[in-house]
Amino acid sequence: ELLRTLTTAKCLKTKQTVGTSEEILVLGDVTTRAWVMLINRDTTNFINVKTGTGGTIFAKMLAGEFCLLRLGSGAQSPYVIADTANCEMEVLLCDL
Repeated sequence: ELLRTLTTAKCLKTKQTVGTSEEILVLGDVTTRAWVMLINRDTTNFINVKTGTGGTIFAKMLAGEFCLLRLGSGAQSPYVIADTANCEMEVLLCDL
């Protein structure tokens, strides 16, 4: 069920340049991390999403793809890394 009351929810919408060295996903001041939507705006390269620094890859976005997922306890501070060149990525995070 995706219908939720938004009276106390915090959301973050931002853009992040993802480099070829792993970096933490910018999460702003949203402390209870629930839903995250990531969009790879690059037209050539893919982005991997990892559980943490040096962690397991749990999502891969090819060029132009998105992923929508609920962050579990093992991925509350995910890291991202681009394939071959920097990629622009859009981020939407909500603590629903």
